[in-house]
Amino acid sequence: MKRGSICKIGKKAAYLAVSLLLVSMLAGCGGDDSTSEEDNSSEPYVVKLDGVEIKPGQTTVQALADLGFEFSDSSGRELVIDENGNSTMVYANVYDLTYEAEAMTLYSLVDLLKDGERVASLSIVNDTESEIPLSDCTIVTVNVYTNDTDYEKVSIEGVAFSDLSADSLKGALGEPQTDTESKTEWKRGDYGLQVEYENGKVSAIRVNYTGMY
Repeated sequence: MKRGSICKIGKKAAYLAVSLLLVSMLAGCGGDDSTSEEDNSSEPYVVKLDGVEIKPGQTTVQALADLGFEFSDSSGRELVIDENGNSTMVYANVYDLTYEAEAMTLYSLVDLLKDGERVASLSIVNDTESEIPLSDCTIVTVNVYTNDTDYEKVSIEGVAFSDLSADSLKGALGEPQTDTESKTEWKRGDYGLQVEYENGKVSAIRVNYTGMY
């Protein structure tokens, strides 16, 4: 199996420091002034890929494999040019999900594939004290980029990727904790959502879970 970046983790480790794909966030708490957003602090931000839900911190690798997804990384890509001169990145290798993932290890830069094409980039974790099959690992970060194939089939919290903007998400999620020209961030307990912009347009979304650390 070829792998993306990996790192060892500890139960209390701030693994965000070793993966640029993960979103920095703090656990929130609510008092008498708690809002509906805080009341939902145990709920992940949900990404849908072609109708399939991914919940960071809950969805396993096997759950997506059962729905026809495969896993690889950028080292397994090859550029193929067809007879019309159109170029496509083709994944020559996919992960063997029976591979034993190392104990207390985060695997980042994992490409999620559907029909041989990347639809998202993931970080997955084995947070147990022993080796387990890769299929039993949990997805903790999902990244979707505008240059991924069929991103139009992606939605976040019910808002289609093609309609994403700070305003459209504010209508669905309320005011964000961070709101700048380059990014907007929402935090919900151990869950985070970040939308990044380039030239005023959405370039990427990232959702993650940090509660197991």
